[in-house]
Amino acid sequence: MNYFSTDKPYPRGEIQVRSAGVFKGYYKDEEKTREAVDPEGWLATGDIGFMDHRGCLTIVDRKKNIFKVSVNKWEHKPPEEKKKQSRFKGSSVV
Repeated sequence: MNYFSTDKPYPRGEIQVRSAGVFKGYYKDEEKTREAVDPEGWLATGDIGFMDHRGCLTIVDRKKNIFKVSVNKWEHKPPEEKKKQSRFKGSSVV
């Protein structure tokens, strides 16, 4: 996991977006909406990334690749591992 807002040189964390073009929630599913969209309207994308010195957003991981396997133990499955299991083996980006 090891992604923190205190990382140097660029803070890393979950990417969140908010705009008129972002959906307001799931149809008739308040619980799922609360999981994805905070009270201020920010949508959690599930991507981990950072903004560089040019203002460019770089996505480095997916939050769902980080999961809890037991009490207080976390495991990270790097995107490269998923690629090995994929039928799209020639590219990291699908």
